[in-house]
Amino acid sequence: MNFFSKTKKTNKTEVYILDACSLLSIAREEPGYETVVSLIDKANKSKIYLYINKINLLEVYYDVSRSEGIQTAESVYKAIQNTSVRIIEGLTDVVFRKASYFKTCYKMSLADSILLSQAYDLGASIVTSDHNDLDIIEKQEDMNFFWIR
Repeated sequence: MNFFSKTKKTNKTEVYILDACSLLSIAREEPGYETVVSLIDKANKSKIYLYINKINLLEVYYDVSRSEGIQTAESVYKAIQNTSVRIIEGLTDVVFRKASYFKTCYKMSLADSILLSQAYDLGASIVTSDHNDLDIIEKQEDMNFFWIR
């Protein structure tokens, strides 16, 4: 849909956006978690831009809270806040409309539609392991994925 315009970065710094499953891989020490840790380290050294939308961060908080308790969820949330991962609050109009497009066309979760639209707006590569829900997007949309496994 060409009426959506991507935000163009003027420098050559790589831009990534985290899916909830990428952060959960760290908490669970799942395969691929080292890759996510490496990206966070690069962001902390200002070598890349690394983002997460607060809605996707809510998925992390909820999952950890449900499985390990609210105190652990708070610890994880504070740990993320103490990194150079930039937490995106709210939705721009472009992200709002593009999320509706993804949700309508692909019948996906609201959080995934926000992730994709935020990546589209930032010109970011999506850091994820969620092949089940996102392989179709990689095949049908002009978007970049950084698969952690």
